[in-house]
Amino acid sequence: MDDIVRKIVEAHLKEHLESLGVKLDRWHTVFDWDAAIIEEGGAEFQGAFVEAVSDLSVTNDCGEQIATGWTDCITTSAGNLHCFWTRLSVEGRTVVEEFGIPDWLWSALTEQDKCHIAREHQGWTQDVRMKPYRVRVVSELIRSYLCELKAEIVQFESQDLSCGFNKNLFLEVARKLISLAEAILEGSAVQHPIATETYRLGGLCDDARSRSIIEILTKLETEVRYAAMCF
Repeated sequence: MDDIVRKIVEAHLKEHLESLGVKLDRWHTVFDWDAAIIEEGGAEFQGAFVEAVSDLSVTNDCGEQIATGWTDCITTSAGNLHCFWTRLSVEGRTVVEEFGIPDWLWSALTEQDKCHIAREHQGWTQDVRMKPYRVRVVSELIRSYLCELKAEIVQFESQDLSCGFNKNLFLEVARKLISLAEAILEGSAVQHPIATETYRLGGLCDDARSRSIIEILTKLETEVRYAAMCF
């Protein structure tokens, strides 16, 4: 991330520190980004990627460590960035050990923000509070992909294809996935792991329409697999 974004991140992390009772005004604080380790997570913000990190230390002007920990961030539906500590030790004492979005931030998020996070920050699905929002988002995606897929198949069924093209296999695989997706939307139990055969179509791309269908099938299969596992 560039210097401007880094200053924003540091301001957020300082604010979080001060909310925990750490009085930074008595120190000139320095963030040691060089020693930090990039972890899974993070978010896009103003054209830059803000990484989630571990082993980020905050030191005073004498080089003495004030705090160290892990950080992460999210963006809201309005594009605002929120950075925070997920694990934090201050002068050797553990003061934060979160395994989800911090409570103080969660309470400030709107319903629209939570849906946005479920859509754009899938790493936060381990937070149990996110499950209903992730279910809502995945269901919306499945409905959207189903509509696209059915419209493409109507055209595909009436299309003249090259000699040797296995049209029946193509339609069989598509209809099987459609059936699974519709069962999930109806709330029916679907065995996990699901058995789909989209991979068998990789060598059957005969034209733009068949490639388009495979692309939609692949996206739909991703969401159906997630739904079968987590719904």
